[in-house]
Amino acid sequence: MRAVFTIPLRHEDGCLGALDLYRDQPGALDDDELATAETLADVATAYLLNARTRDEARRSRDQYQHRALHDHLTSLPNRHLLQERIEQAAQRARRSHATAAVLFADLDRFKVVNDTHGHRAGDDLLIAVARRLNGLVRAGDTLARVSGDEFVFLCEDLVDVAEAEGLAVRVTEVFAEPFLLAGVEAPITITASVGIAYAGPGSAISEQLVVEADMAMYQVKRRGGSGHQVVDMREALRTMDLQRLEHDLRRALAEDQIEVHYQPILHTPDGTTAGVEALVRWTHPARGPIPPPTIIRVAERSGLIGELGAWILERACRDHARWLAEDPLLDLDLAVNMSARQLLDAGFDLEVSAILDRTGMAPGSLVLEVTESVFIDDSGAAGEVLAALDGRGIRLALDDFGTGYSSLSYLCRLPIHIVKIDRSFIADLDRADTRAIVTAISGLAHELDLEIVAEGIETEDQANQVGALGCQYSQGFLFARPMTAEAVAERLQAERARQVELVVGRHPALAPPSGPPQVTSRATLLVFSHVIEELAEAAGADATLVTMFQHARHFAPMAARYERLAGAGATVVVGFAGSGPPVDGLTVVELADAHPLRDQWSVVLITPTVAAHVVATDLVPSGPPGARSDRRYSGRWGFDRREAGAHLERLLVGLEDAIAPRVRAQLVETARRAGGPPLTRAEHGLAGAARKLLERIEADQRALADLVPAPDPTP
Repeated sequence: MRAVFTIPLRHEDGCLGALDLYRDQPGALDDDELATAETLADVATAYLLNARTRDEARRSRDQYQHRALHDHLTSLPNRHLLQERIEQAAQRARRSHATAAVLFADLDRFKVVNDTHGHRAGDDLLIAVARRLNGLVRAGDTLARVSGDEFVFLCEDLVDVAEAEGLAVRVTEVFAEPFLLAGVEAPITITASVGIAYAGPGSAISEQLVVEADMAMYQVKRRGGSGHQVVDMREALRTMDLQRLEHDLRRALAEDQIEVHYQPILHTPDGTTAGVEALVRWTHPARGPIPPPTIIRVAERSGLIGELGAWILERACRDHARWLAEDPLLDLDLAVNMSARQLLDAGFDLEVSAILDRTGMAPGSLVLEVTESVFIDDSGAAGEVLAALDGRGIRLALDDFGTGYSSLSYLCRLPIHIVKIDRSFIADLDRADTRAIVTAISGLAHELDLEIVAEGIETEDQANQVGALGCQYSQGFLFARPMTAEAVAERLQAERARQVELVVGRHPALAPPSGPPQVTSRATLLVFSHVIEELAEAAGADATLVTMFQHARHFAPMAARYERLAGAGATVVVGFAGSGPPVDGLTVVELADAHPLRDQWSVVLITPTVAAHVVATDLVPSGPPGARSDRRYSGRWGFDRREAGAHLERLLVGLEDAIAPRVRAQLVETARRAGGPPLTRAEHGLAGAARKLLERIEADQRALADLVPAPDPTP
């Protein structure tokens, strides 16, 4: 070796190293040799960069896969990895005929820890619990955190159910020692409720075990918690004799043993009850509560699903009618689940229509929930049935969206109105990838003008997150568990009692029978009417304003302002008794003395962003002649879009043919579009502020009237 040449391996981020070339002759490299050496160095650099990139990609992939399949807080397997392990266990069990069990553990009163010590302490407690439970896991078994304070064991190759019960006992024992947490002075004592679902040999192993274990866990909760309960799937599906269970289901239907419970669905912005989901319940005389999935499975196997589904739908519609009888203004959706087999039965849409006719149920208040499995291998039959239901005015919800085949074409091709985001996504909202998926689903639904229901909400954090992501409706155990129809009625009554009053008075029909109607002054009405007119001016051409002035003399001072509104492009309709001043650009209706709207003072404003309304009936002034009693009115007002739209529809009925067909069609469409959630959070604040202002004005006027003595009525 007579010469050594070193060529740096460079790239844009710096130097990777050097390439050494050795030669047995002294002297420098000529230009060709140097070019060849540099090319060789570039090749070496590219090879090293590619190798490093592959290593980084492999590490990133492994990290992403680990994050996707493990809980970010405890590093335990999550729901997705648990599902994979269950599928693998089922495959092994089919070959080996081994047994398996699922243990579902839920911490008792965990919410108290969060509320008392904060979420940081709650997270620390979950980490400590996971560490203790992980010490109980045998080789080959799986411990997963599936949601909040819920942990699931998957145990394979068990000798019998007693072995699973032994593990459940050890699970409850690990909570005997209190937990010491950083930042919390006193040790925290907590217990757990454990449900066990046992299957074997092998063929019954499926994700249904988790559902059954969850049901068993709630049986423990109902007994006070801190214990375990066994559900043996072999006994439920084999030893208990499916044929006998089918016979019992027929008898239960005939003897009215089946019940329907309801889980409330809340309007996310204000927490009011927007609807309920009907859920089947059956308490067997000898076997106790039968899990709903088992009821549906038995009904489908026995051919009873059509009869059972029709019974559930009719019972739910009749319960809805009873709630409506207690509150005629109730706006409550009723959601009922439909199985694929039931939906595809001949004449299903006709049967639904017949039930609606018998019960008086409004089609627009009914929501039928279907899963994506309905649309697989049905040759378009499901689409035809859904189209028929949609034509009847019934809304359709796609349940468990994102867990099945998730074909986005369904949302475009089929008459879907509502998307329900599955609880598995809600449980993992803390993960960035899951949150991104839910954000995408929410954005897509909004673009397609679909409503969104987030189901399975169990924590305050989840509730806050789904609200921030734009889910209009929320459902889950955090808000309410399934309840009887009577409990729903009590809930609605209590909700009405504590609901923020958005009006300074109530319509006489809504006043308590034993109490006088509440009234307000003309001056207060004028203030609120001026507020509405200011909003109309701000909206300009996007405003629709309809006002009944009672008399032409009330309209005369406002004529110029209303003419300006019409000149700005707003749709303006006014009505009054008598002859008013000439105005351009707006629709004027002169009401006869006997006209039903003659004695009503009404203002309705609807714009794309806000709606407001006033409806008041003139009362006979009280007090001696000349006293400062002012005219008094009984009525209601507020910023509720639905009420504004409904009142506009009532006005159109009263006006009948008094307005031009083109204007009437435009107003009908405006009233129809005014539907939607009762109040957004922003509108709620606006309504509350306006209410306080108007109450103050009303109080000031009463005080002024008290200060000025009434004149002596005697000559």
